This record gives sequence, C-alpha cells and structure tokens, in this order.
Amino acid sequence: MKRLIVVALLLAVPATLALAQDRGPKPWEQWQPPAVEMPDPNAFELYELAFDLYDLIDGAPPPAAPRPAEPPVEAGPRLDPGFGRPDELTADELSALCGRYEPVFRLLEEAIAGEAQFPSFEDPAQQMPYFAHIRQGARMFAARSLLRRGEGRPLEAALDAIACIHLGADAGTQGTLIAGLVAIACQAIGQRQLEAAIPELEAPDALAATNALRRAMAERTSFADALRGEETFARLVTQQYLPMFEGVGEAAEQQIAPELAEQMRAMDPDATWEELGAFYGAWIEEAGKPWYARAEVATPANPLLATVAPSFDLGALKFAVSDARLNVMLAALAAQAWLGEHESLPTSLDALVPNYLPEVPRDPFVDAPLRSEFSEPVSRAHPAADREPQGARVLIIYSVGPDGDDDGGADIGRAVDADSDGDIAFVLTME
Repeated sequence: MKRLIVVALLLAVPATLALAQDRGPKPWEQWQPPAVEMPDPNAFELYELAFDLYDLIDGAPPPAAPRPAEPPVEAGPRLDPGFGRPDELTADELSALCGRYEPVFRLLEEAIAGEAQFPSFEDPAQQMPYFAHIRQGARMFAARSLLRRGEGRPLEAALDAIACIHLGADAGTQGTLIAGLVAIACQAIGQRQLEAAIPELEAPDALAATNALRRAMAERTSFADALRGEETFARLVTQQYLPMFEGVGEAAEQQIAPELAEQMRAMDPDATWEELGAFYGAWIEEAGKPWYARAEVATPANPLLATVAPSFDLGALKFAVSDARLNVMLAALAAQAWLGEHESLPTSLDALVPNYLPEVPRDPFVDAPLRSEFSEPVSRAHPAADREPQGARVLIIYSVGPDGDDDGGADIGRAVDADSDGDIAFVLTME
C-alpha cells in the first residue's frame, strides 16, 4: 500500500514542481557509497571459474555406462546434476556424481582457502546467479559429506559439511541482508551432515573439526554488517528519487488533495535523507547487541522510506537462530573430543574449557552460556546383583531458543518462529 501511495504522489505532482531551485549542493547529492577493498588475489575469481565449470559440466551429457559383456544389461547411474537429493542415490551413483564434478570441488576448495570479497551489485538481479551457484556448491559439499561418511571417513565428512559454512561466509562479503540469508541457507545445508558425522569422530578428529568450525564461524558476516550493506543500497535507491521531491512542499496544498499534501511535505529531500540515516543507525546499533538486549526499531512513517527501509525483525531472528545452532554444534564437537579422550561424556560444558574450547559458547537468546543436561544410565537392578546399568549416558547441549524459556533441551525442530516453544538442541549418547 505504501508503495502505491508513493507512486500516486509522483503522478499527482507536475514535474515542474520538482525542479530544484538555485542552491548549494545537498548532503544526499554529495554522498558516495563506501569503497570496497578487494584483496589481491581475490578468491572471488576462483568462484567465477568454478561456477562456469559447473555450468559446462552440467550442460554436458553424462558419460555412457559401460556395457557388460554378457546380459543382463543394467541401467547406468542416475546422475543428478542438481545434488538436490543425495539420500535417494546409491553409494555408486553418489560416487559417480561427485566424481563427475571433482574439478569443480577442487576450484571451490581453493577459493575457500583464499581470501574472497564478492563485489557489490547496483542491480540486485546481478547477484542472484552468484548466490544460486553458492547454494549449489553447498549442496555439492553436503552430498560429498554423505558419501565420505558412508566410506568410513567421518573427519572428511565433517570438513565437507563445514565447507558449506565457508561458502556462505564468502557470499556474505557481498554485504547485504540477502547475502547474509544465503550464508544461513548454506549453513543449514551442511548442518544435517555435520550432525550425523559428530558421533562417528574419534578424539583427534573431533578436535580438528572443532577448530575448523571455529575458523569458519569467525569468517561469517554479522547481522550488523549485513545492515550496513543494506543502508548503502537504500541510500543508492533513495538518492535516485529525492530530486523528484525538491520544491514540492511549498506548492503541495495548491496542487493536490490536502491529505496527500502532508505526506508530500514529509518527503522533503533533506529531511528524508536525515531520517534514512537515523533509521539505519538505530537498526545497526541494535544489531550489534545480543538478541535478548535489542530494542524495537520503528519503521519510518515517510512513505518513500517505507519502501526502502523495511522491518528487519525476521532477518534478525534468522541470524540469531543461526548463531545458536552453530554454537551448539561447536560445543557438541568439543564434547565428542572429550568423549574420545576420557571414554565418558562431560557432565557439564565447563569441563571443555580450556583444553577443547576457550570458553563455553554463549546463548544468543539469554545473557548466559549454552546449557546442558547430563543423565546417567538407570537400572532397577540391586547393586548386589552385579549387573550393568541399563540405558545410555546422555548429554543434551542446547540454547533456550527465541522464547527464552528453558525447556530442558526439548528440541524445537527446523522451523523456528519468534514465539516457538522449545530449545535448539543436540544430543550426544554413550552406551
């Protein structure tokens, strides 16, 4: 509706009213987007090569299956270039699929190892093919993680799952909210495989995966940084429209209906530019705080700004949930390393510090570290019966989730809303 109001206002005011009068340069005219420093070499160029190679292989016909010398003749592998459903492939089919794209894997691994900076795009449509390829790269690594776990190579499986987080972190350098959401999507793609690999890791491998995940997490773009990129984009858009509103305030009541005149005056270019900065400044300040400490930021009443300065509440939630899931995975990897060395589960996360983690990861939703619940096996047998306890030792590692309530580690599931009941949890067991 607000977009329609802006359009109506533009149509209602004659173009002659929007002509700027003689005056000095305005702040919104002099503003330039901040320069983006590009590393040299920039691993983004490797990503482009990988994307081009993927498209080339994707468009080529799959290799013909060898024909056996004697019947029966079996069908060749059902190669799925999309890597969308690796669970539906046999081990041989999955191996053939990953082998076909091995050159792309090598380029992506080289890009991940380097320093990447994705360029800024004035047209949002320009960035979509790059983000689509990044997500496809995450699916590739998730598929190979599944393959390697089936081959009894859990550390390599875990590292492939963590590569999905690296891919997303590099995409996030583009510096907008959508880039940050792509990074979160890549994390979600790899998370399932990482969860499956953790219980299979021996102590040294679990510790190596812990350190690898810490490095990947350190590279991610923060919510505040994503909003700084959003502000740049919003200023570029607003800068294009502000000249159309110069001078309209004085003649608004004579030219258009009184109810629209007030809105026109609210869109004075200087006031609009100042309000835009105040809105993003407030959001960036709040984004730098933990979820539980943030205050609400009101959407601007200015109809023009309402189209380029939306609410970021949903994005804020997705970033916080992402942080919670990664922190839980990090603690679970460290606890698995403890298990391998001590042949028992830690009874609390504090035991992991400092040999496995520098500190217990924080819970984004409350002012506290992550929580855990440890339970011993239970048995009805009398101690004199000399029988082993029945059941398993269990360690639940969890964040309380966005509702802030401690549900004892009852997992919230994949879909999370601001008022979802339950915790963001991972369970380690020892028979």
